[in-house]
Amino acid sequence: MEVQASVQPLKIAKHFSNKALGFFETDIYCRLTGQTYPKYPPIFIIGAPRSGTTLFYQLLVQARAYGYISNWHCARHAAPGLWHSFTGWRPGKTSGDFASSGGRTKSPDGPSECGAFWYRFFPRNPHSAGRGAIPHGRLRQMTASVAALTQACDAPVIFKNVINSVRMAALDEAFPDCLFIEVRRDPERNAQSILAQRKLENGTYDDWWSVRPAGLTVSDQDDPVRQVFEQIEAVRKSVAADASTLPDERFLSVQYEDFLEDTAATLARVDAFVARHTMLPATRGQVPPSFPETKAPALPDALQTEIAAVCNSPAHVPERST
Repeated sequence: MEVQASVQPLKIAKHFSNKALGFFETDIYCRLTGQTYPKYPPIFIIGAPRSGTTLFYQLLVQARAYGYISNWHCARHAAPGLWHSFTGWRPGKTSGDFASSGGRTKSPDGPSECGAFWYRFFPRNPHSAGRGAIPHGRLRQMTASVAALTQACDAPVIFKNVINSVRMAALDEAFPDCLFIEVRRDPERNAQSILAQRKLENGTYDDWWSVRPAGLTVSDQDDPVRQVFEQIEAVRKSVAADASTLPDERFLSVQYEDFLEDTAATLARVDAFVARHTMLPATRGQVPPSFPETKAPALPDALQTEIAAVCNSPAHVPERST
């Protein structure tokens, strides 16, 4: 009881210190330095969970000197740009480490999804956020915080967070010149991977994991295979709907299997896409010419049979991007 009583004041103190740091970054530091809007347009990697977004994120920040939120920054999520500027943070020598688990990397320099940064501005629930859903003051603070990080990195900053897949309209409202790169994966392998991650994170295949798009017809009591296929399809539909309101040149779709097979070709596409809008960063390090396809996770036979049945019913399976 004494330990719990001592922890609570520490949490409260940390909460208010983070609030103060965030306010100082967005409302004082950014205004004093004129960094109220990003010098370069932010780039958002989006897609369904377990679609390959983390590996794609690692590939881009290894290949080119983009700014990004590292695990080091995420530990200082209240004011990452401020901490970066004051400490002169620089990523260590690129090691070619492409390991991750559930979207998380281990090293301090590793790219982070950093949900804590985004929850400064977006509610935890619901996940979906359209244009006008976020109060103007929070949008302004988000814009300023990204501006501070962009200035500190002196390069376009890439962000990856799969929940941002259903926040595209709100992000476009805050950053009218931002770029979106969607990663798609074969739906069968995508569904298998989500189910395996559910078991790893929750200890069961039945409990929901990761982004929950608006408009789902499945409930928490429904069959888990049905849930994950609808989750993938709903994310893709949300992305497609929001992308349809953007100029074509600000949205790019990448197939996971394609960049596994040929990283150079995918990087060339991304380079051309980014260069049309902003400065293309210098080369940071070498990347493999390809990545091996991960083995299908071991799932119970009943789940595998049901997945196969769904995949043989095209009306229920999201199409592969072209």
